[in-house]
Amino acid sequence: MTVEIATELGITDIVPTLVGILHDTNLDDNLRVSAFRALVKLSPEADAVVKSGLKDTSESVRLAAVEIMVASAPESSVPQLRQLLADGTIRTQQTALRLLGSIKTDDAQQALLERFARLKNQSLPSGAALDLLLAAEKVGTPE
Repeated sequence: MTVEIATELGITDIVPTLVGILHDTNLDDNLRVSAFRALVKLSPEADAVVKSGLKDTSESVRLAAVEIMVASAPESSVPQLRQLLADGTIRTQQTALRLLGSIKTDDAQQALLERFARLKNQSLPSGAALDLLLAAEKVGTPE
């Protein structure tokens, strides 16, 4: 809660503390994600923070970084989302599908159609099927 309040108030003095929290892999993932999101908002080097988050050891931090990346540059994020669909955990694939559903480009729609092909031949993880349907509904894909 303190991190969120400091972020809302734009208190940049906490940036060094946030960096420490983010880099302490012994801390709870939720705390690290909060620190990461606050750093993106408060750090003058937000792009570097996001790039660092994409490589973090924590799946939660990496997914937060992907969400921020998609929010700031949806069209250029599609290749990264495709990669997450190819080799991510079920949770990562679910997040990638949800995010693809929010991107209204031919490339994003094509990525979803490719997932439908995997669903049809039963090679899509069952845990991702509902997320695929919800993403297609957001896009309006007739599949």
